[in-house]
Amino acid sequence: MKYKIGEEKGSMAVYVSVVLISMLLILTAVLLISNSVRKSQLETIIGIKQTYEADNSRADEIYKKLADTSSGNIGTEDDDLEGYVTNGLLLLYDGINNTGNGHSNTATTWKDLSGNGNDITLNNIKINEDNSLSAIDNTSYAVRDVTIPASNTIEVVAQYNTTDIGYLYALEKDDSHYFYLWNYSGSGSTLSYRYVNNGTWDVFDNITDETSILNKKIFISITFDANTNNANIYVDGQYHKTLNFPKPEAEPNTRLRLFNTINGGRPLIGGAIYSVRAYDRILTESEILQNYQQDMSKYGS
Repeated sequence: MKYKIGEEKGSMAVYVSVVLISMLLILTAVLLISNSVRKSQLETIIGIKQTYEADNSRADEIYKKLADTSSGNIGTEDDDLEGYVTNGLLLLYDGINNTGNGHSNTATTWKDLSGNGNDITLNNIKINEDNSLSAIDNTSYAVRDVTIPASNTIEVVAQYNTTDIGYLYALEKDDSHYFYLWNYSGSGSTLSYRYVNNGTWDVFDNITDETSILNKKIFISITFDANTNNANIYVDGQYHKTLNFPKPEAEPNTRLRLFNTINGGRPLIGGAIYSVRAYDRILTESEILQNYQQDMSKYGS
């Protein structure tokens, strides 16, 4: 009997030791994970500070990002910004994450992933399996009221699969003054950028110089300098040409329209948009190349 009791005490001691060691291992793992997460958050905070510390006008945005980071509120939107230029970013629409929580073919709003709340309502827009969005008919469009300065950068990733004429976007000051980018010729070979001034075209110029734009992704960046009235066009991350617009007003743009014209006459049926970005400043050539390389890594050619 004494031997049996001693044996039971020995087994109990071994059991208690095993439990204690297991608890210590679990606690150590928790502490290590916690420290790793905290280190990541601190690194993010430092990055935010370094990125924005020179721009006092964006204090509210800085404080919000620091607060979100410190509390651990880092979600998918931050992941979607990785690799892109964020300084001056006003809006970012991404077909891969069109809801802010992944891709949905039934969404009626295209989520702005910049964090600025510029979500855009989709009216009769088709969301495709390849993460692109396109028009269905003349009633298809998407419009966002947003102030975009006269000097700005607009970037779009798109593709045309047929020779149908179709609008990619219009940057509007009002109903009678706006820039727009579209496939003009109907031959699938002419991507054109224009400015409408009181119902007339001030500039009618082709971007692609008769190079076919069919069945391949198009990476277009357009910067506009309100001081010179020059629009610099970049194709696939490289400078392509400069267009001069003699009469665009210096007032800021007030709307961004996608997939169709103001009167609904040129829906983007034979093409699709994968992503759109707008900036409140002119990006440098190196920044445009950086964004193009990130687009390529996400969408391919």
